[in-house]
Amino acid sequence: MNKIFAYVLVVCVVLQISCINNTLEGIDEAKNPIVTVYGQTLYKAELDSALQGNVSSADSLAIADLYVRKWIDNVLLYEKARRNISDKKKINQLVEEYRKNLITGFYQEHLLKTKLEQEISEDKIKEYYTQHENSLKLKEPIIKGMYLKIPLESSQLENFEKWYKQGTEQAVENIEKYTLQNAIGYEYFYNRWVLFSEIMNMIPRNISDPDEFLKSNKTLEVKDSSFVYLLNIKSYLPKGSIAPYEFVKNDLVRDIQEKERMIYINQIREDLYAKAMSEDNIKFYSK
Repeated sequence: MNKIFAYVLVVCVVLQISCINNTLEGIDEAKNPIVTVYGQTLYKAELDSALQGNVSSADSLAIADLYVRKWIDNVLLYEKARRNISDKKKINQLVEEYRKNLITGFYQEHLLKTKLEQEISEDKIKEYYTQHENSLKLKEPIIKGMYLKIPLESSQLENFEKWYKQGTEQAVENIEKYTLQNAIGYEYFYNRWVLFSEIMNMIPRNISDPDEFLKSNKTLEVKDSSFVYLLNIKSYLPKGSIAPYEFVKNDLVRDIQEKERMIYINQIREDLYAKAMSEDNIKFYSK
């Protein structure tokens, strides 16, 4: 970073020489200024932050040069626009509106963080699920099972093709024993629901009617030029079924949090309104 600073410092010196005034008011020399344009100054700390993660010393100078030039261009463009824009009143209104929304948003988030940081209880989530389960219907089928992707040249391929169909505890143990040396992909989801489409995205096979396929198939084996894809389907739920609690639990938590957020914010608004009215800080004018 010292090399970068030395480089951009040269740019700074050149620009300073070209200035009529050699001293610029408001510049904090302790912060290592890089360049000043129309009273706006780029400091070394901002440049360092922008270049963070670029570890290649060969590229660092070029990246620094581009960043400084882009920063200068942005300031020049802004100054050109500021001096030539006609509807400044409208812009000031938009800026003030954005400022109000930003301050209000930060304040609301602060209130919500202190109010809603406690964890939602399991009983509350289950109660919410029971109340809304008729609206929690699956938009596509979900499955429990196991997925494998095995290279064709694997010495254990025949065993995998036998084990994955069995689905027994011993078969799973055998699969896990030889997976590291033989499998390119392995997903065990006997204990959780996943979208059927999520698994099929990893298998080169197009199934036009997933529900119909799942009715009559408990396994799927697909081969291409390099791999064998194996899928054991322990259980499934078709499209339109009520989603299992564990499958939608995270979504339920988000829904509950959002509802509580709205209730809390609305209560704050009502309290502020009532307080302002009681203190005569709101005045209505007759039309």
